[in-house]
Amino acid sequence: MNVYLIASIIACVYFITKIIEMNFVEEEQRKPIKIMVCDSLIVYFSVLAGYFIYNQVALPLDEVDIQPEIFTDTPDF
Repeated sequence: MNVYLIASIIACVYFITKIIEMNFVEEEQRKPIKIMVCDSLIVYFSVLAGYFIYNQVALPLDEVDIQPEIFTDTPDF
C-alpha cells in the first residue's frame, strides 16, 4: 500500500478522535479547529518521516547475511 495513503488515513483517524475527544472536554479546555488541523499535519509528516527512517535503517540490516559459525562435530580435544 502507498505510504502517503497510510499516512493520510492515520492523520484522519487522529483528527476524528480529537474531534470526538473535544465533545467530552469542558468548554474552557477545548482547542480551536485550526490547532487540531496543525496537529494532524504534524502526525502526517511524522508518519512519513518514520517510514523514511525505517527504510533507511531496516533495509541495510536485511542485506547483512552473516551466518554464525557453530560446531556440529565432536570436539577435537
